[in-house]
Amino acid sequence: MPELLSEAVLLAALPIVAFVLLALALAVTVWALRRARRGPRAQARAAERLAQAGDRLVALDAALDDLDLTVGPRPATPTVRRARMTAQHARDELYGEYREAVTGDLQPTARAHAAERITGRATAVLDTLARAAAAHRHDRESVVASDRLADARERLASLHGRMGDPTALVADLRARFDERECADAAEGAAAAIAAAEQAAAALDAAEVAQARGDGLDLASVDHAMRQADRAFRVVDESYRLVIQSAAAVDGEISAVQATLQQALRLRETLDPVQEVRRRDRIDRARVDVGALDEEASRRPTQTVVAVARVQERIDEVLEGTRTAQQRTRAARLALAGTLAAARILVVHAEAQALRSTPSAQARAAVWEAERHLGAARSASDPAGALATARRALAAAGDAAAGPGE
Repeated sequence: MPELLSEAVLLAALPIVAFVLLALALAVTVWALRRARRGPRAQARAAERLAQAGDRLVALDAALDDLDLTVGPRPATPTVRRARMTAQHARDELYGEYREAVTGDLQPTARAHAAERITGRATAVLDTLARAAAAHRHDRESVVASDRLADARERLASLHGRMGDPTALVADLRARFDERECADAAEGAAAAIAAAEQAAAALDAAEVAQARGDGLDLASVDHAMRQADRAFRVVDESYRLVIQSAAAVDGEISAVQATLQQALRLRETLDPVQEVRRRDRIDRARVDVGALDEEASRRPTQTVVAVARVQERIDEVLEGTRTAQQRTRAARLALAGTLAAARILVVHAEAQALRSTPSAQARAAVWEAERHLGAARSASDPAGALATARRALAAAGDAAAGPGE
């Protein structure tokens, strides 16, 4: 009888044991799959796919530039206009997806899939641009070479008229500010002058080649003029930002000092044991604000950026202690300086791009910063505008933090 009972118990237990073993096997399988998706091999695969996607985006940027050079100043055909507009919209969307894939909280497999989507779509857009450029080159063959040369001469003269002497702007900055405040403008001026000289030499060579019967190719002329124009924009905006920052820096320092006083009053009410971290953050902010006055007049843009960053840290400490009215007033005080700081870093990234081709990550960061800057400027709610401006500042900081910085 006991043997029969034991057998019955075993038979009854078999399904339970089988179920437990199956559950364990499934759990181990799920664990192994998750580990594989997050492991070094998955991360390496995602990094490789992202590198390919970045290369495609850089190629798309270059293709858009090349199309503009191919079209030149003359009105583009409807086909080219549509292809360019479609490509520009796609490029902007893809940079947004790429930025999210690089900086977002995604698993390696999801990051790799996003990169593959970006690569596929960018490749399709590149093919469309190539067909549009080929069609335009075919249509352009009917334009008389002498007219194209005259048009190029006129555009080069217009470029020289816009630029004037960019070194004069640099000299004015150097007479009034620290050398680091002048670095971007100086680099832009040198690049603009060199590119304009290169455009003139290329135009002379193209004219000689055309007279010799070798055909007319103005691509190098157009490329050099575009580089000169881009470099001069860096000079012009760098100069403007330094002058504006010099006029605003005292007010920005006063505003952050007032915010610091609020934080110091809050510090007196904080429990020295329970809220050590919060007290330490206020202490660090006091040191940072105290250092702002040192040569602020000589380094206005650097000071404006520093103020915006320390202001953000203090506001985080004060979060939850202000009324709605106080938050709105604080946002209004901080908004202009934060927008200026973000723009300063974007221009710094553009200056860096004059000496070396920026990576896809840097391009995506600039894209994000510009997008948030536009949204912040058009926002009606000061607190929302400030939050968006601070996202622009973070992205611009990523863009400006080039190799070695």
